[in-house]
Amino acid sequence: RLVHVFAKSVIPGSDQIRGQRITLLDDADAYQIGKALGGMLVASVTGRTTNYVSGGERNSHQGPPGGNIVAAVVRTEA
Repeated sequence: RLVHVFAKSVIPGSDQIRGQRITLLDDADAYQIGKALGGMLVASVTGRTTNYVSGGERNSHQGPPGGNIVAAVVRTEA
């Protein structure tokens, strides 16, 4: 049973993702938008809105290039 999800949502350091141009870096509210997008993505995958998503900052070098880190806390029935 899924108990909680912790995730890091980082804005890419360039203006492209997988060869496609993005305009997120042109937005003054990029930090809040990046964090909100990460939260929506985790919620859509888990079906839960009680997740913790940190980040939104630009290119914080946590996780692999082009990726972010995620940890899930699960409870197994004994």
